[in-house]
Amino acid sequence: MNDSIFTQNIENWYVNNKRDLPWRHNPKPYLVWLAEIVFQQTQIKQGMGHYKRLVEAFPTVEKLADASEDDVLKLWEGLGYYARARNLHKAAKLIQSNDAFPKTGKEWESLPGIGPYTAAAIASVCANEPIACVDGNVMRVLSRTHAISDDIRAGTTQALMRKIANEKIQFAEHPGNFNQGMMELGAIICTPKKPNCNACPVQHQCALYNNQLDPSLYPFKSKAKPRIKRHLHFAFASNEPFVLLRRNPEKGIWAGLYLLPFNEGKESAFKKTGSLVKKGKHLLSHQEIHYYIWDIKTWKLLPDDHTDYKHAPLDKPLPALPVPLKKFVDAFVNL
Repeated sequence: MNDSIFTQNIENWYVNNKRDLPWRHNPKPYLVWLAEIVFQQTQIKQGMGHYKRLVEAFPTVEKLADASEDDVLKLWEGLGYYARARNLHKAAKLIQSNDAFPKTGKEWESLPGIGPYTAAAIASVCANEPIACVDGNVMRVLSRTHAISDDIRAGTTQALMRKIANEKIQFAEHPGNFNQGMMELGAIICTPKKPNCNACPVQHQCALYNNQLDPSLYPFKSKAKPRIKRHLHFAFASNEPFVLLRRNPEKGIWAGLYLLPFNEGKESAFKKTGSLVKKGKHLLSHQEIHYYIWDIKTWKLLPDDHTDYKHAPLDKPLPALPVPLKKFVDAFVNL
């Protein structure tokens, strides 16, 4: 394969076919960095509303740095992976204290929440640094164009993908366009199912296409480890005009968010005094949360001491809650 031609084809295709996304109009470091954090593990259509609200609320890194963590988490509410929001806030404070944005990938990597992939994406787009960023979309493109059948969960396979991508980006006229082109190609053409090979700019350099191999077999990804199952029981008091909330610790699931009084286990401490009004399942990357919400009518029936809980009126905006609790409380308020 001619790496120079491959890279040129990707760049040319991207310039003519890129999606119209707000941070591409004016690729300043702040807007590109914010986009990279918001859209980690989040599809464009799912996160665009959050991105726009964050930019509106915090149009500059200084505004973000000066905001409270609770305000940042509230705007992030519903996106999940809340560590991203907390690290975004911490990084903004560091950028503000340095009075300048990082320029190189290594400098970006020194900030909280920024790994090699995100650093490469920002530095290549904003500073034309020729370092490749390799995400799931890029690995899918490379596994097909190069007929790589190794498990993409394996560190050795990921290292190989980075090596190949970094060799190609050295031929890029605009490294940021190559990186974004590879990601864009995986997102809209070289999709997991039914890839549109006829529209692919590197069709004739693709090992799968040229050898008529089945793209559904590439990339190979071994099964993930089973999620840990947990059972969380929450108390709610439907006769009260307020809810009791306590801020979760800074580590673990839903770190920094606010939770209703709860206990964990197969049995609920609220079973004797309340009735089960909601149950469901919420999937996290490594955990399967089975949640139950018990209506105890009044907080006086709460079995444990609750003096360390915050009284939050239901007729006013609540602080950031995990998705299952937010949906339940919103539905109750809107009855």
